[in-house]
Amino acid sequence: MFSLLLRLIAGFAAGSVSCFLLPVRLPFHFPEFIMGLALFPGRSFLGMVFFTVSFILHASLLKEAALNGLKLLKKEGNILASIISFCVFLNFFLLAQFGAWQTAGLACFSAVYSLSSSFLHRQQPKRAH
Repeated sequence: MFSLLLRLIAGFAAGSVSCFLLPVRLPFHFPEFIMGLALFPGRSFLGMVFFTVSFILHASLLKEAALNGLKLLKKEGNILASIISFCVFLNFFLLAQFGAWQTAGLACFSAVYSLSSSFLHRQQPKRAH
């Protein structure tokens, strides 16, 4: 449970730093965005690193939320762990206050990664010992 809480806080922190380091200005102009990446490579690289860390942490939380939700339906799960794992949606809402477009990208990447990692985990054959 402490691990869930730590991933929740770290994912929010990394996502908020990513929103500040990779700003999106409206109306969006692609050449202006590329120039910003080229002129500030350190800021861009750090923003991408924090984005990657955040989407991996959020993906693991989404996967936990789905698993805990299924366990709750079967009346087998821990309700406190489920509440903490479902706080990932609150995380996305709070991050949307800092940057809606960055959060939308983060949510999409996290959902796809959590679904694919869950699917791959189920498809791995059992090893004989």
